[in-house]
Amino acid sequence: MKAPAALSDDVVDLTPSAAPPRPAATSGTRAPAAPAPAPAQAARRRHRLMSAAVALIAATLFVGRLVLDRTSFPARHLSIPVGSWFETASDWFVANMAWLYDPVASALTGALDQLNSAIIFTPPPQLAALLVLLTYAVAGIRLALLTAVTLVWCIAAGDWEPTMQTLAFMLIAVLVSCVLGTALGVGASLNRRLSGVLTTGLDAMQAFPIFAYLVPVVLVFGTGDAGALVVTIIWAMPPVARMTLVGLQSVSQETVESATSFGANRWQLLRDVRLPLARPSIAAGVNQTIMFAISMATISAMVGGSGLGQVVWGGLSRLSFGDAIEGGLALVLIAVILDRASAPRTHSTAQRGRFTETDEPAFGVFGRLKAFARRHPRWAVSGVLAVVVSILANALPQLRFADFTQPPSWLALDLRKPSEEVVNWTTVHLGGLLDWVRNSVQSYGLNPVMDVLHWIPWPTLILAGFLVGLLLLGLRAAVLVAAGVYLIGAMGMWDATIVTVAVVGVSVVLAVVIGFPLGVAMSRSDRLAALIRPVLDLVQTLPIFLFVIPAVIFMGSGPVTGTLATVGYALPPIIRLTNIALRNADGDVVEAAKSFGATERQILLNVRAPLGLPTILVGLNQTVLLALAMAVVAAFVGTPGLGQEILVAVNGAHFGVGVEAGIAMFILAVAFDRLFRAWTARLSIGSHLKVM
Repeated sequence: MKAPAALSDDVVDLTPSAAPPRPAATSGTRAPAAPAPAPAQAARRRHRLMSAAVALIAATLFVGRLVLDRTSFPARHLSIPVGSWFETASDWFVANMAWLYDPVASALTGALDQLNSAIIFTPPPQLAALLVLLTYAVAGIRLALLTAVTLVWCIAAGDWEPTMQTLAFMLIAVLVSCVLGTALGVGASLNRRLSGVLTTGLDAMQAFPIFAYLVPVVLVFGTGDAGALVVTIIWAMPPVARMTLVGLQSVSQETVESATSFGANRWQLLRDVRLPLARPSIAAGVNQTIMFAISMATISAMVGGSGLGQVVWGGLSRLSFGDAIEGGLALVLIAVILDRASAPRTHSTAQRGRFTETDEPAFGVFGRLKAFARRHPRWAVSGVLAVVVSILANALPQLRFADFTQPPSWLALDLRKPSEEVVNWTTVHLGGLLDWVRNSVQSYGLNPVMDVLHWIPWPTLILAGFLVGLLLLGLRAAVLVAAGVYLIGAMGMWDATIVTVAVVGVSVVLAVVIGFPLGVAMSRSDRLAALIRPVLDLVQTLPIFLFVIPAVIFMGSGPVTGTLATVGYALPPIIRLTNIALRNADGDVVEAAKSFGATERQILLNVRAPLGLPTILVGLNQTVLLALAMAVVAAFVGTPGLGQEILVAVNGAHFGVGVEAGIAMFILAVAFDRLFRAWTARLSIGSHLKVM
């Protein structure tokens, strides 16, 4: 196997033939020793540093256990009142900046009210037909049929009005997010300094837990649709801003220079060259923004947002799992439709139609309509049918005054009784197994990890963070990691962070134990991969709150329930990327191993796994970040930790506590992500060298 360009020098230096020739010995003269290769010196230096770090951590652990009265952080003596500072700033903002945020709230609620009014005055059959025809024009007959099934489900469950409210809410939130995000991305592409600031800000926005935004938004905008829209826009804007910036920066410099040579000015370059070439990247960002917005449906309901989120949130609050499942499945179907409809796609000439430049030129309105119909036949058919449906729906009284809010008796759907029967049957027949799972996770997972973390003195953990950062990232990053760990304790979040780390750690271990073998099995069986892949797509589309419902149904409330819900939410990345990594291993290396008589097990362990290690580790990284994102949702079912602190802050409008817990989770997510990436890079180099 030919070594990658970035590794070829190191590989050559490590081979015996690459060592410099030893000078010939002369009488009475001792030949000087050959200098050690640079990679070997670096490896020995790293080993010495690691040994010194382990020794220093062990010494700190020993001294800390002897000297300190308690291992937890002494927040009372070393506290930093971050929450009080933010509360003071928020009080000043609310009291003095109403001229800034009141117009924003009025504009958002006004636009949403106008859209909801238009929906209310549109005959429901006409509205349903228009939605089906729109999805047909955008994505074809299959998605149109799925849209029809979704609308029938919503009508049968009595959720027609919440569904329309959700669609109106999504339209306003996505539109504002795309406008703001695209503007920020375009501005950053024209200014290098702004680009750096925007990238850092987007990283911080996506790493900061979304629940921590709820408290300041409620304090400023109050509860209701205005606050829910602001939270959704904040959460959904980063993807389109980031992808717009990436798309504009990736435009070929040669293309820009060619357009400049023809006299194009800066505005013409942006409008006619850079934006058209960046359109696929921007479309991908819009798709992600839509998915981020739909994932906020239930969370926004916590601050008074209308729509299906209220159905799910109300069902969970009342422990009415039938209502929650009905609204949750409607959200899932809508998310699938929006994902497929907004997914970037390429159009061939055949897909665009048979119209070519050799056809007759179009003159007049009818000529242009005829040309458009040839190029876009689905849109033409949908437009004609939309006109016909609109005329009929407004002309026929039975359609004009149809009521979809109350389903007919033959179509009515109620999952309350079936869900209760499932819970009763599970309790009777699987109660012993569920108790064993609950006790095993608690006794052999959560309790030991929490005990160990509580046993370690706080100075040891700060020192460990510094030394790990020093070994992986350098001195500056090490100081930032240590300062972040110290700040967690100084804000009074030490014990809550310990619990969160334990829950996330156990969840990630369980996800890897379950997910890695499934990924391996998928890589070895096309039939199994085809069976599991749609399930993974569905699971990754589910709103985050829906993972709590089955966990509560079968396990009740408590930290084990939150842990298992976290496992379900964080499982797909490790399965999917393990399968991709093992399937995409270099075929030449695999064939070479087979020619030397290696068994399938040896090829898996010694060839495919080392070559696919970087991709597998990306999956592990995503699994950990998803587990951290689930921490607040797990608090709804009695899981302690930082999520519970944020939940209490949201319910009681305690801005300071919410900000402190949010900052602690932000520090955990960013520190882990940076350290894990550096560790992954080193393991990747080692795995490639091992194979070669």
